[in-house]
Amino acid sequence: MQIADNKEEKEEAFFKALRNLKEFRRECHIRVWLCQIEAFVLSKQFIYS
Repeated sequence: MQIADNKEEKEEAFFKALRNLKEFRRECHIRVWLCQIEAFVLSKQFIYS
């Protein structure tokens, strides 16, 4: 993975979180929720690459 790719994935995770902020149920800390979104986005990249 290159640094540029990682930046794009972080941007995708950020915008995904922003679009779905209303879905945040406050069952965990928001940092945990954001990390889970980023982990999902990054895992998706590895599965499809």
